[in-house]
Amino acid sequence: MSTGLGASPRARLTFGMWHSESQELLKDSGMDWTLVQPTYFMQNLLWQAENIVLRWRLL
Repeated sequence: MSTGLGASPRARLTFGMWHSESQELLKDSGMDWTLVQPTYFMQNLLWQAENIVLRWRLL
């Protein structure tokens, strides 16, 4: 299951609470499970595309 960093029943953001609820349901299901909490996605670097192409580096 892919979930969000900061997922917790005590999260301040609704999104974090939703992820936490899903995680707990999965844990309680009796199935084998693995939680993946990525912290950054490649699409977040699209704004850097020009720098990467022209200078081969991030700003």
